[in-house]
Amino acid sequence: NEGFSQTYGWARDEVIGRTTVDIGIWSDIEGRRRLVETLQRDGYCRNFETELRTRDGKVINALVSSHSLVIKGDPCLLSVTRDVSERKKWERTLIESEARFRNLFEKNTSVMLLLEPVSGAILDANGAAAEYYGYSRERLLSMSIGDINTLPPERLREERARAQRGECESFLFQHRLASGELRDVEVHLTPIESAGR
Repeated sequence: NEGFSQTYGWARDEVIGRTTVDIGIWSDIEGRRRLVETLQRDGYCRNFETELRTRDGKVINALVSSHSLVIKGDPCLLSVTRDVSERKKWERTLIESEARFRNLFEKNTSVMLLLEPVSGAILDANGAAAEYYGYSRERLLSMSIGDINTLPPERLREERARAQRGECESFLFQHRLASGELRDVEVHLTPIESAGR
């Protein structure tokens, strides 16, 4: 159809009667083999990710859904492809960004906790936090910030809400260590997105 011509660069009359191998659309030969095997076995394949080549040699990420059918007694294969190159680019960017954050978080010598903003549950803790508070990382992940911070729960919720709204990011709190010792701490709260949250 016209969408095929716009995406891949071949005019309709240039491809009618030719195979996808003839026109060299397959950049991912192994992907083609797996797609063919799936179609032979099941008769359909949904949302198969592969790489396809346009007429000018550009490789795009494609999402392919194919289904065997019979038209006027002839066996056919209906294939719908969608260019998902932009989505894949953003996925790679996100993965790289999260890897950089993870590296910064884990190797930072400052005490760092990742909190669920509403409940205050500790979602992650770096090694410096485990060492400072005297709990194992696993133990910290079973706790909430209310188990460490000495403020009443309602006040603590208010302070987290202020940080989320961007009204304040620096706070002076008193935290209780695993030993029971109380320490005055300066806390910087910054909203971030992690895994879409």
